[in-house]
Amino acid sequence: MGRIQEVSKKLSGENITKNKYHIGIRLRGFSRRFLKEKRNFFDVEEERYVPHITLIRPFHTKNEKEVSEIFEKTCSEQKEPMKFNLGDFDIFDLFGDEEKVVYIKVNSDKNMNLFVDSLEKNLENKIRYEGEKISKKRILHVTAYIGKDYKKIIDFTNEKNSAIYQYLLRTYLLKNKKILFEYDFFLKDLLSREEALDKKIFKKTIEEFTRKTGLTSGKINFMNLIQNP
Repeated sequence: MGRIQEVSKKLSGENITKNKYHIGIRLRGFSRRFLKEKRNFFDVEEERYVPHITLIRPFHTKNEKEVSEIFEKTCSEQKEPMKFNLGDFDIFDLFGDEEKVVYIKVNSDKNMNLFVDSLEKNLENKIRYEGEKISKKRILHVTAYIGKDYKKIIDFTNEKNSAIYQYLLRTYLLKNKKILFEYDFFLKDLLSREEALDKKIFKKTIEEFTRKTGLTSGKINFMNLIQNP
């Protein structure tokens, strides 16, 4: 809890009820490159695009320290490796006929589903979600495009894609679009923002991942060696 204590000391005088949080996964390696290439295909102009999977949708809280501790505890209790794959494209009819959300389906395994269930249960009554839930059913996904020009890519979304299989290495707690903490499931450690962005530490994550699974990161292993969840 040391890193959480350090961050909480910096909150003095801050109106944290206005802060926006969410919990998710930063995509890396081949899946990240794949999504960025598709964004280029869609000819989307945006300041910055960080491919990610949202596990807990945007929320507000009156107690950032408590939420951070729940996040760390829930992550640390996850003992089994979690896997997911990125599948086909689909469309949310979120904004009526004017705009659509084009997304890639995320198929998560049993362990990952149980982990998200635990996060939701443990955060219950500690947070206030922003806006209405899109669907009663949980739909894990990666947003690829939002806009009015969705019609030009509908045919493309009907094409079948080879599923991209990945292990869940880390999950983050985001605050106002910046990493507050990131938990590393292979190093078994809560990382500060600086540590989460440190390439040397991520190299250690990959080394530990290889040691525990016998796999190496990359297109071949994630796509061909990991069994379908």
